[in-house]
Amino acid sequence: MSALVRSLAGYCRDHPLDEKVFVVPSFVAGRRIGEALAREAGSWVNLRFVTIPALAAEVLERRGETGRPGLMTASAEMALTDRLFRQMLAEGKAAYFEKAGASPGLSRALHRAVQDLRLDGRTGADLTPGLFLAPDKGRALALLLTRYERALLEEGRLDLAGFLDRAAAAARRGPLGALFLCPADTRLRRLEAEFLAAASGGRLLTVPGDPVNGLELSLIHI
Repeated sequence: MSALVRSLAGYCRDHPLDEKVFVVPSFVAGRRIGEALAREAGSWVNLRFVTIPALAAEVLERRGETGRPGLMTASAEMALTDRLFRQMLAEGKAAYFEKAGASPGLSRALHRAVQDLRLDGRTGADLTPGLFLAPDKGRALALLLTRYERALLEEGRLDLAGFLDRAAAAARRGPLGALFLCPADTRLRRLEAEFLAAASGGRLLTVPGDPVNGLELSLIHI
């Protein structure tokens, strides 16, 4: 029996009547852990596996705040990033990337950078180009992030970072009341951590254990 499954079994045994929410990177990973728990430790009750985006949607639904705008898909976020980057290239405002040009691979990399910065609570104004090894790269990223933020406002759209921020504000007005469990080696970005703290009302426990196949360190997989 893995250490993680053993730890989960202990929580289920010690808190049989409490609602328990185990935060996972994907529902596939959650199903694997649930199957391992049932196989190795027997039956369990009042335990469910959820991803952070799904949990945020649940919080907003319970608080009656599911109105527009809804959460953008990862594809929509990437398309927005790609459009803004191409505009910058056409205007000659992305000198660092001119040789590479626009490509699906670069768009994916830029989207990951924008998403990571947004989930860490950073804005374009927070980036200091001079602190980058290549200041031109820093200037391009700062401008891209600033234009991304402005596009969200002007077009009335909500990316994952904005969605978590809104859900955290709703959760602070009343946490879910469940016992939250999270793998001890999970890497949480700032907005993820703030949302989980608010949703759990301080009832967030880390579960020690071995690495589980399919359970990556980052919880956000969309």
